[in-house]
Parts: sequence; structure tokens; C-alpha cells
Amino acid sequence: MRKKIQFRAIAVIIVAIACYVLIPGTFAQDITFTSEDYFIFNPSTQTITGYIGSDSNVSIPNRISGVDVRSIGASAFSGNRNITNVVVPEGVESIRNWAFSNCTNLESITLPDSLVLIGDRAFANCVSLTSITIPRNATATMGGGVWFAGCTALTHVAIADGATAIPRHAFRHAPAIEQLIIPDSVTAIGEFAFSHSTSPILQNFIVPDGVESIGDQAFANITHLESIGLPDSLRLIGNRTFANSTSLTSITIPRNATTTLSGGAWFDGCTALTCGNSRRSNSDTPSCFYACTSYRTTYNP
Repeated sequence: MRKKIQFRAIAVIIVAIACYVLIPGTFAQDITFTSEDYFIFNPSTQTITGYIGSDSNVSIPNRISGVDVRSIGASAFSGNRNITNVVVPEGVESIRNWAFSNCTNLESITLPDSLVLIGDRAFANCVSLTSITIPRNATATMGGGVWFAGCTALTHVAIADGATAIPRHAFRHAPAIEQLIIPDSVTAIGEFAFSHSTSPILQNFIVPDGVESIGDQAFANITHLESIGLPDSLRLIGNRTFANSTSLTSITIPRNATTTLSGGAWFDGCTALTCGNSRRSNSDTPSCFYACTSYRTTYNP
């Protein structure tokens, strides 16, 4: 008898719960959701850590529950196949590692001027992404970079006006860039900036006037790099900057260019480079031509 009573009680509870959920207005008003409800948000760190919506066009809010959004967390949107267009709002200062990686249908993403840090492989394997503009103050996190690895449709990239550097590791392993807009304000190319890239634009590349420094291995391991033009403004060239670029056949070093403290061996492994020209007025750079088959130096008064 006791078991029958327990069974009936459980049945009543189940029916009550079903009514609450399935019959609007039975016990409460209809449940409604706002766009904020689809973002998993940590208010203490002001970080979006996930997204549970199904929209294809996503405008990330700049505030959630009255708290400013400052960061997109690691892997927050990673693997989402619904989103096609994303707008990151002003006020967001960082996008963490893998945040939008493997979003295979993502075609465009708008980044805010407030953005200063982009984590490792933040947009990696976004195979539908075709263009992007990098905000002027954005740089890679420590240990970060390789932002566009596997982005096979990304052909157009612009660095925003006012930027002073191409960030370290920014285009490392980028496979498809055909147009890269670099503003006149850029004076530095960060370490590993283009390393291992297979982008067509790097077959014959011209470093723009105004660039004063190129970081360690910035153009290393670009096996299809045949020629690179360096500007007279160039002052510092880092360690192994062009190393293992096995198709590079000739290069002219500007007269005032010298190596950094950790630099040298600029052309290590450049097996096709049989003539390196220099406009330098002295001959203190033999280590910079380490591993070249031969090189010739021309002196200017």
C-alpha cells in the first residue's frame, strides 16, 4: 500500500512539472530570453567564456548584466559552425587563445580599436574567412601569434592606420594572403611575423619605406620567397631573419642596416642565395652572411 502511495505522489509531481514547462501561464509567465542570455559571462573577469546561441550574425554586447565586457575568453566560440559574421564591440581589449578557431563558416569579423591583445591561433582554421582588419594597437600575447594558420580563404588583410608595428607571429603559417595593406606609420616588423607563411604575396615582397627594424626570423622558412626589397630606412635586422628561405636568390642590404645584439646569420640555410649585396660603408657584418654560398659587398663613401 505504501509503495502505491509513493508511486502516485511521484506521478503527481511529474505531471506538475510537465504543466509548468509545457503549458504557458499555468504556474508562471512565459519565459523570455534576451540576446545577453546566450553568452556565458564571468563578471569578475569581465570575460565571455562561451556562446550557446544559434544565430549566424552575432553582435557581441559591450555590457552584460550591467558589467562591461573586456575580453573574449579562450576557445569561447571555437568550433561554432553557425556563425558567419561577428562584430566585437568597442571596449573589448583582448581575444584569447583559440577564441574563434575552427569556426568554419565564419566569413567576416569586425575588431574594435580598443583591442590590444590577440591570443595564439585566435582565428586558426576559419576556412571561410576572406578578409580582416587588424586594429592599430593589437599585438600578440606572450607565446601567442599564428593568428591565421589554416585560414585558406583569407586573401585580404589590412593593418589599421596609426599602427606602428606588424605584430610578432601575426602572419606565421598564414597560407593565402594576396593583398596586405600596411600603413605608412609602421616602423617595425615583429619577430616571426611572416615565418613559415605560404601566402602568394611573399613570393616577391617589398618592405615599405619607413620600416626601421625587422625582428628575429621574421621572414624565415618562407620557401617560395624569391626576392625581398628592403628600404633605406632600415636600421636593425634580427637573428636569422631570412633563414631557410631556400628560393631567395639575391638581396640588397641598406647602407645603415646592422644586426641586433642577438642577431646575425641572416641567411642561414638560404641555399639559393649566391650573391648578397650590401650598401654598407663598412665590413663588420660577416656573420650576417653565415651559410651563404658566396656574397659580394659593395662599399659606399
